[in-house]
Amino acid sequence: MAVQHRGAVIAGGDIVLRAAFSDDAGCLIDLDSPPSVYIYDETVSDDIIHEEALAGTFTSAVAGPFVATRLSTGYYTYTYSVPTTADAGGWNDVWYGALNGTNDYDVFEFDVTTGFNVSEQDLGPNMLVVVQLDVSITIL
Repeated sequence: MAVQHRGAVIAGGDIVLRAAFSDDAGCLIDLDSPPSVYIYDETVSDDIIHEEALAGTFTSAVAGPFVATRLSTGYYTYTYSVPTTADAGGWNDVWYGALNGTNDYDVFEFDVTTGFNVSEQDLGPNMLVVVQLDVSITIL
């Protein structure tokens, strides 16, 4: 199964979610502990997500809390497995953590898709063409 980075993922796939935390001066910082990640599907409004995050309650989240993994100072990651039954649309991941005992959060978005595209292959400049000959063809 392909792992997609933040952007879009097909239902049933994995998406790598990453977040960087910094102070007001832009310097990377570690939180008191790794942040929690909550997942909201496309049916939950932005207003509800922000209300719940401000209250520290995540009752409308479809998944979480998950504990993010620290990559290095200020950088955290979590790989989310999108259910195969997920509906297409804009999903949100909420990163919730504390610095010096003060809670804060941020909301990010990724797209879940349920279909695929088929296109015609066109030859263009610098494209490689592979020709495989049948074994019945011999040198004359």
